[in-house]
Amino acid sequence: RLVIRHGDRARLMVAAAAILLAVVSMALCLSADDKTLAYSLTVPFNFFSAMWLAPGAANVNSLVPAPLRATASGFYVITQVFLGAALAPFCIGLFSDWLAAANNDPVSGLRTSMMVSLLIAVPSVFLLLYSWKISKKDEN
Repeated sequence: RLVIRHGDRARLMVAAAAILLAVVSMALCLSADDKTLAYSLTVPFNFFSAMWLAPGAANVNSLVPAPLRATASGFYVITQVFLGAALAPFCIGLFSDWLAAANNDPVSGLRTSMMVSLLIAVPSVFLLLYSWKISKKDEN
């Protein structure tokens, strides 16, 4: 319905909103003092963190010509796997180990490392919003 009403740009807003909501729920989870509250906040995080993937893939397919869609989708998937599933956990663990060694507190090091990793969402959301603005200019 959103794509029908707002065009392809609606996918950008859904992705930006999902990323923001995932970041907020994880930040609340990591800062929670109560274990039950922290566990319950992982539910919205998991929901929203997966919600931006489909609009992202749809945007890739809608932006490239038909003969290049398979190649573009392949690059999209490789990028997501390499950055999201391989490189991000390694970097968070490396930073966590460094903080734990510096502070002699592994729990605090991991929590801080995970909180800092949420900052990567800031440029992502700004890029999505900027894409919304550019696509709106292109329509006019």
